[in-house]
Amino acid sequence: MKTSPEYVQTYQPGPGAVDAEEQERDKPLCLRACAVLPLLGADAAEIERRILLAAVLEAKGEGRKISYSRNSNHYTPWMRRYKGGRYTYSVVSAVDGLVRQGLLEHTIASPWPCGRQSTLWAAPSLLALAVPENIEYDPAETIRLRKGGRLVGYPRNMEKPASLRKSLRPINEALAATSIELPQLPGVTYRGPLIEIARPEKKGPVVVNTSHDQLYRVFNEDLSHGGRFYGGWWLGLPGEYRLMLLIDGDPVVEIDYTALHGN
Repeated sequence: MKTSPEYVQTYQPGPGAVDAEEQERDKPLCLRACAVLPLLGADAAEIERRILLAAVLEAKGEGRKISYSRNSNHYTPWMRRYKGGRYTYSVVSAVDGLVRQGLLEHTIASPWPCGRQSTLWAAPSLLALAVPENIEYDPAETIRLRKGGRLVGYPRNMEKPASLRKSLRPINEALAATSIELPQLPGVTYRGPLIEIARPEKKGPVVVNTSHDQLYRVFNEDLSHGGRFYGGWWLGLPGEYRLMLLIDGDPVVEIDYTALHGN
């Protein structure tokens, strides 16, 4: 797909493609995290390490399959900015190589317009692997734009994204220097950076990855609407557990005022 140097937009699937809600049961592949994994040799490519880490974390977490595209048109410059710099068409050959090594299993979807992406998941040999402790996480592009329910690019020469990134940077730096933790609680399981909270009334537990300590913002239709903050692991906690967080060892307090704003 040819793109203008001034504007790069993400690949838009055709009419047979599923939307985000239909594919919710699969987790889209992202390559924003990296860690040392003992099952890969020293000569393994960085993209292989990141894909395998994504599979291990999901297997130890919510246990969903991970969806990925085998269509080269999907891997645009903006997809790399949103999903990590290693997110290129090399994903396909890396997945195939990890499958041949017996580290991953996958299902290859029929070519478009079948309506599904291919999926991958950790092979049984990975299930005994402990979750790595020292995971390095980078949120990649911190200012994201969504149109029609899909992430898209925006003009490279715009001043506003640079200003928005600049205003977000000190917040993320402060978060990186702050200890945010959930203390030991009944019904909560701790596995390395993963926290699993049992929810008997739900279909499955809530799992958060505490290495995700950086925020990004998502705008809707243009960079003047929306802008909600996402990305911090604490945002994935049920409300009652957020009230139990400790910030630098101190408990949080929620203060709720009625009729605070004047008419």
